[in-house]
This record gives sequence, structure tokens and C-alpha cells, in this order.
Amino acid sequence: MTDPELRAAMQVLSTLVDPAYFTDIRLLTLLVCRIVNMSKQHGVCGAFPHGCAYLGLVLGPVFHRYGEGYRFAKLACDLVEKHRFIAYQARAYNSMGGVAPWTQPIATARGKQRA
Repeated sequence: MTDPELRAAMQVLSTLVDPAYFTDIRLLTLLVCRIVNMSKQHGVCGAFPHGCAYLGLVLGPVFHRYGEGYRFAKLACDLVEKHRFIAYQARAYNSMGGVAPWTQPIATARGKQRA
């Protein structure tokens, strides 16, 4: 993503994700879906892994799609590593630690949260 206005909008949406997690699951779902859709249309920026990670957290409990939730969280971790989005690394790994026990051995979840 190269457009500075779109990157700023993604940053704002990403900033709102954490408070939405604690206040309204519907708002959280809307925010992370919007982040992912904007990235699909305009390219990847630092906020995209954050949106992917939280989409993974939403997919399991809300939509009963635990395998897909794990894949989105894994995508977030892979993107953080590939593109060096260091500011979002802790968020991606923390989400992976919450999602991994749904489909992976518990050691995988503990390993990601320690990273």
C-alpha cells in the first residue's frame, strides 16, 4: 500500500481494534473485516497483520471456523516476519497464541506467545 491517506486510515482502524475487542464483538468484527478488505483492494501495510490476527480470533468463536481462524493468525505472523512489521509483531504472536490451541498442540501456542 503506497497511498499515505489509505495507510493513515488503516492505522486508525488498527488503533480501534484493541478497544473494540473489549467492548463490542460486532464492532471488532466490522473493523477487522474492513482492514482485510482494504488490504485486498489496495495492498499490504503494517496494520494488515493486526487485522488478520484479530480476524483469526473472531472466526473461531463467532463463526465456528476454527481452522480458518488459525490460518489467518498464521498469515499475520508470516507477514510480520516477511515484511518486518515489527510494530505489529507482538499483536500477531499474541493472537496466534490464542488461536493455536483450537487446531494445534498446546506447545505451538506457548511457543508463539513466548516469541
